[in-house]
Amino acid sequence: MRGRTVIALAVVAGLLGLWVLLDGRGEGPSAGGGGQRLLGKVAPTAITSVTIEGSGRQALTLRRDGESFVVEGAFAGPADPAAARKILATLEFLESQRELPKARGFRQLGLSPAKLSVSVRVRVAKEPLV
Repeated sequence: MRGRTVIALAVVAGLLGLWVLLDGRGEGPSAGGGGQRLLGKVAPTAITSVTIEGSGRQALTLRRDGESFVVEGAFAGPADPAAARKILATLEFLESQRELPKARGFRQLGLSPAKLSVSVRVRVAKEPLV
């Protein structure tokens, strides 16, 4: 495994972990609680891939490959299993605090365009979840 792959995964895991830690202590953006989980009741084991894209940068994807994980993109290669599991577990608790109106642009709301986007693919259950 390349050193840059481990560093990239560690940075992503650290940032997501810090966000969850601060959010849980009431110091983050959702200090009041009551946010809605972005992935609903999806278990980390159902996540098949996570892609991070930035403007003008090559996408970086963490993809499940059987029982292991691989990184695709600029840092292609096998992923550190512990770091991959930590990222997936962190995604389970991401919450939205409010939804911005789709009809209005970022600039009209006083916001800059997003620098990063994260896409999550989930395995569809064969049986309905009750």
